[in-house]
Amino acid sequence: MPIRKEQVCELRQQNPNWTLQVIATSVGCSREYVRYVLSQAGLPTKGLLPPPKTFDACSKCGKPANCARKGTLCSPCRRTNSLVQLVCVVCSTSFLRRRYQNRIKTAGPFCGRRCLGKWLAQHYGITKENRAKRMREESEMNTV
Repeated sequence: MPIRKEQVCELRQQNPNWTLQVIATSVGCSREYVRYVLSQAGLPTKGLLPPPKTFDACSKCGKPANCARKGTLCSPCRRTNSLVQLVCVVCSTSFLRRRYQNRIKTAGPFCGRRCLGKWLAQHYGITKENRAKRMREESEMNTV
C-alpha cells in the first residue's frame, strides 16, 4: 500500500469524527481520492455524528427547553407565560390575551369587537343623549 493511502487509513482510524475534507487537506490530496481509498479499504467514508446538543431545563416545568439560552422556557410554558388574564370593560367577562396585544390605547380591554362597538356607541356613537346634543349643535349653527 502506498504511503498516501496508509496515511489516509491511519487518519480515519485515529480520528473517526474528521470529515473527508480535513483528511484530504492534512494528507495533501482531493476529497474524492480520500473517499475512494477509504471505500477500497472498507473503512467508513462518513465521519461519526457529533454528540446531540443538550438543552437547559425549562425554568418553570423542568423539561428540556429546546433552546440554548439559559433560563428559557419550553414551548408550552412560553405560550402560557405570554398570556395575561384581563376583564372586559363592557361585559365584565374574564379572558386571556397575549401580553403584546394589550397595548391598545383605548379605555380598557375588550373581549371582542362586539363589546368594543358597544363601548364606542356609548361614548361616541348615536345614542338619545348624543343625538339630542348633535341636533342642538346643528340648529345653533344654522341660526348663526
